[in-house]
Amino acid sequence: MQETLNQEVESTIRTFIDVNVINGAAWTYNNETPLLDESILDSLGVVDLVEFLQKRFRIRIQQEEVTRKNFRSVSTIAAFVRDKTSPMHSSVSNGN
Repeated sequence: MQETLNQEVESTIRTFIDVNVINGAAWTYNNETPLLDESILDSLGVVDLVEFLQKRFRIRIQQEEVTRKNFRSVSTIAAFVRDKTSPMHSSVSNGN
């Protein structure tokens, strides 16, 4: 079940990047490709991705959370999103 969720989050992120960032360009990448270092994502792409993630996954991403560590690759972005959507994170965010 967890693996299916992981794959779904990664697939959703890849689809967004393919359609809205790469948009037909000849980039090849996988879930571990460093998106910023390979110039697949630039600052505008990161802003667009953050807006998408907030809407799609109903999460709030603070400016200080938009880091190279969290947005290095599809896998790290997916892990960040999973952490933000976990029940434990919701309890902490709500002050419980």
